[in-house]
Amino acid sequence: MAGPKVRGGGAGRGGGPLVSLTVEGMAELDSQLRRLVAVADDATLDEALLAGMEPIRAETARLTPRSKRPGGTTGKGHAADKIVAQIKQSGKRGEIGPLKDFWYIQFAEYGTPWSAAVGMFRSAADSHFIRAVAEFKSVLMVKIRRIAA
Repeated sequence: MAGPKVRGGGAGRGGGPLVSLTVEGMAELDSQLRRLVAVADDATLDEALLAGMEPIRAETARLTPRSKRPGGTTGKGHAADKIVAQIKQSGKRGEIGPLKDFWYIQFAEYGTPWSAAVGMFRSAADSHFIRAVAEFKSVLMVKIRRIAA
């Protein structure tokens, strides 16, 4: 399964081109690319998005402050345990954030006049971005290798 080949030519005489390139195998490349489009279905992209978001979600949960109360501030558990990654638009967009009942964690993220910002979401995204992209790519590469085989 050879890909396109590029051949270079030598310097021409009499004002001809110094380099001549010919691309061969475009029909085969086109065929392979059409097969790879199957990788980009929404279910696969959702799986890759969730895999990519997981390192950031886990780090966010680790950085999120915990209440000193055993059941958390509201008695429903600690916000740190309620940070989730979810698909918001299939095949296109995912989000990391607290479950609905834990909306107040935004005060720890951005701060208030009475408490400094913790910035756990931003910090987690900044520190785990490369790993998130690697996880996303890893899921896609498994699918691509299956199709290409």
